[in-house]
Amino acid sequence: MNSHLRSRLVLACLCSSFFLTSLVTAQSTPGKLSPQNAEVFARLLESEWKNRPEWAIMLTDILEGKPMEANTGWFKPSQKKLGWQWLAAQFDKNGDAIISEKEASDFAKVFSAIDRNGDGGITRVDFDWDGISHVGPSKPSEAMFFMLDRDSNGRIDQNEVMKWMASLDEEKNGYLTPDEFSQGFGIFDEGIKPPKAPVRKEDPNRMMNMLFSGELGTFSEGPGIGDAAPDFELPLLKATGKIKLSSFRNKKIVILNFGSFT
Repeated sequence: MNSHLRSRLVLACLCSSFFLTSLVTAQSTPGKLSPQNAEVFARLLESEWKNRPEWAIMLTDILEGKPMEANTGWFKPSQKKLGWQWLAAQFDKNGDAIISEKEASDFAKVFSAIDRNGDGGITRVDFDWDGISHVGPSKPSEAMFFMLDRDSNGRIDQNEVMKWMASLDEEKNGYLTPDEFSQGFGIFDEGIKPPKAPVRKEDPNRMMNMLFSGELGTFSEGPGIGDAAPDFELPLLKATGKIKLSSFRNKKIVILNFGSFT
C-alpha cells in the first residue's frame, strides 16, 4: 500500500472515530466544528498518527488555532542539497573550518554575498538560517535582527550598527546613555514576559475549507531533494506561445521561485 493511500485511510478512520464521538458530545452549531472539538481532534491526530504527512501537520495546527507563520504547519525551514559541508569539502584547503577569500578565489564575485555576517571568512554560521523567520519575527531576537538589518540582506554590518546608534544618540555625544539605549530596545521588553495563552483568531472551519479546497495548499507531497521537478507548461507574459519546463532540462540552470500573495 502506498503512503498516499495509507494516509487517506488513517485520516478516514480518525475522522470517523472523532465525528461519531462529537455527535454525542457536541453542543455547538450543527454542521460546524467548535473550537473545543477542533482541539480535541488535533490531539487525536497527534497521538494516533505519529508519522503524519505535511498536509496532516498543517491540518493539526489549523485545528489547534495556531497562526499561519514560520515553523507552524508546513512552513518549515527549506532543505538543501548543497550546503556548508559540501562547500567546505571543496574549498577549505587547510581544514580550519573557515573558507578565506584566498581559498574562495574561484567564486570571488559572490564571496561577500555568502559571507552573511561579514567577518571576512565563510563558516558554518553563514549557512545557518533556521533561526531566522522570513514570514515574520517569532521571537525578540529575530525582531532585533530585522530592525538592525536596514538593507535586509540577511546580515548586520558595523555601518548599520553605527547608524542605529546615531539615530538614538539624542545629545550627539558619540555614545548611548541607559535611557537612550532603553528607548531603542524598550519595544522588546514585553518579549521576556511569560507568554500569554494563545487566542484563537481564526474559525477552524474557515481554515479547513481553505485547506481542503486547495486554496491553502495541496495534499500532494512535493519533490524531494535530487528529484526532477514536475513538468509544466505556462503561457508567456510578453509574447505569444508557451514555455515548458522540460525544454530546459540538461541545457541550462533554471530557478523556480514560488510565492503566495494574499
